[in-house]
This record gives sequence, C-alpha cells and structure tokens, in this order.
Amino acid sequence: MDCDKKCNTGIGKLDSEICKCICYVQRDDVRMTVIEWEDIKARTGKAVAKSKNRWNEITTEGYTRVPFYLTSDLEVSESHKNAIIGGLGVLNAITCLKFEPALPDDIDKLEFFEGDGCWSYIGRTGGIQQISLKDGCDDVGIVEHEAMHALGIWHEQSRPDRDNYVLIHFDNIQSGQEHNFYIRSADEVDSYNSPYDFGSIMHYSSWAFSKNGQRTITK
Repeated sequence: MDCDKKCNTGIGKLDSEICKCICYVQRDDVRMTVIEWEDIKARTGKAVAKSKNRWNEITTEGYTRVPFYLTSDLEVSESHKNAIIGGLGVLNAITCLKFEPALPDDIDKLEFFEGDGCWSYIGRTGGIQQISLKDGCDDVGIVEHEAMHALGIWHEQSRPDRDNYVLIHFDNIQSGQEHNFYIRSADEVDSYNSPYDFGSIMHYSSWAFSKNGQRTITK
C-alpha cells in the first residue's frame, strides 16, 4: 500500500494495527499527523497522543530500550556517525533510556537517514521510524533534539505554562512560521511539574524565525 500517494500531503505511513494509512504533514523539524496539525492551527485543546506513542520496551535493568540503525549513506559518513553516537550517548548517560543498535527481530526502531533536512516524527509511530539528518545536521545537539522528538517531546516553548516564563514577539516572526510558537494543551504535554528550562536542547533560540533581526522570544 503506497500511503504517500494516498495522502494529499504526500507523506503517509501504514498503521499495521488498523491496516490504514495515516497522513502526516511536515513543519520544520517535526512531522505530525494531519489531525495534530489541524489541532495546532485551530489551537484546540484536543488530546491526540495515546499510549501507543510511547516507547515501552523495558530492559532487565529497568531502562526504556529504543533500537536504532543507520542507513548505508550515513554509515559511510564519519561526521554523521560520530554525531549520532555522541548524541545518543548523551541521552543514554543522563536518562533512563537505552538507545541500542537494532536487532533483526525488532519491529519498532529508529532509522537515521540522509533526508531533506533535520526532522523527526513526534513519539513512537510503529515500525521503521525515520529521523532525517541531511548534510549540516551532523551535530550532537541536533541528534539529541531530533531523538527527543522521536521520544514524544515537543519544543520547550510549547509548554502549556510557557507564557509564565517567556514572551513571544509574533510581530518579529517570519510569516508562515507562527505555528512554531503555538502552545500545546495540557492534554498533549505533561511537563511533570518540572521547572521551565531556558537552556533545554528543545528550546528555540531568542532569534528563532526572526524576520527582522529582532528577538522572537524574551524572558
């Protein structure tokens, strides 16, 4: 079943559990379902994340296992390999996650490949799940950022309590990029009562998507 052709967005993925194509849209470094995107545009509070979006294989040591592999085009790129090993190594060292090379019988796994930019899906989609690392994306921080998206983490400035900590200057944002600064609802984002992290790898810079050289985010 060619889901890309069935979706008018040109991006589709087969959900084997329901034998149905799920259509996606891409906005900057995030791929999300059409339903998620419509919710963002409407700024509704409708929850779309379900438990199936979480990586749930637990190792005997109590870590959450996330299998991954590199396509041949990245295997031959030392800069990409080093960035991936470094980025996933950081997450392995400081979290309860365990990114491990995929085994032949792994069904759900991350595929790092050289796509059309730096992007990832949000949360576990099931089956082979791509993370795109084009030339220029071979950076440890970018790998961490995109891997966190694959785990289900949205941008820090999308938190429901964002406005208590930062001010978004929409007048300075490039036309068509406003959606990058929309708040996600409390039904979609669980901050686990953690403090707002201005230095998070998931937080945009102060000048992100600026159209005039002025700050788009200030404290």
